[in-house]
Amino acid sequence: KKAAQVERVTDMKCICGSVFSTGTLPHEIPEQALCLETSQGLAVITGCSHPGIVRVLQTARRLSGREICLAFGGFHLKRHTAEQVRDIIAEIKELGVEKIGPTHCTGEEAIDLFQQAWGENFVAMGAGKKIQVQAEKNICAE
Repeated sequence: KKAAQVERVTDMKCICGSVFSTGTLPHEIPEQALCLETSQGLAVITGCSHPGIVRVLQTARRLSGREICLAFGGFHLKRHTAEQVRDIIAEIKELGVEKIGPTHCTGEEAIDLFQQAWGENFVAMGAGKKIQVQAEKNICAE
């Protein structure tokens, strides 16, 4: 058996096929997002979005050059006011994010605001949730 190899990823990194990491977004708690190129657009999976969900999504879109069809994960908005969350929602809407699925550290009140803003394009997320996507291209091909 081969031993696992740990690799520090600081810049955009193709992982396999149509999957890439945004690379590290600097912050007090640095993070990166996992992105999947799908036939519907880019799906962005976040951890807790400590660098800011808008910044994470802007970075993913800039790196891929694709529209974001789905963004889900933690958006780190628990301590934000409703007004701040509405401003963030407006910025995400400006980015053209089609479907949204905020989870855990987003906070229940913020999740409710996202659900109101996205309506039927809101995706209720949680442990065990399955989402099927179709890869569009192999971005890691040489």
